[in-house]
Amino acid sequence: MSVGRSIDSGRRHPANYPAGLQPVPRTALTLEEAAASLGVSLSHFRRHMLPDLRIIYSGNTRLVPVAELAGWADRQAKLAGVA
Repeated sequence: MSVGRSIDSGRRHPANYPAGLQPVPRTALTLEEAAASLGVSLSHFRRHMLPDLRIIYSGNTRLVPVAELAGWADRQAKLAGVA
């Protein structure tokens, strides 16, 4: 992700949606969005996290289900003070 570019830069602001059309909840994120949601760089995400995740492939697009990210984070979480 380039510096100064918002993760939401490609999405419309709700005030700019056509009449009657509202944003829908995301069920999957791009790799860049998934990395940002975990607070890590894209290269770190690709190297250390992506191999453990199930991915949706659609043409050249790769998406990570939001539930998959939450499950990964839950599996990785450890109690403070436990090695």
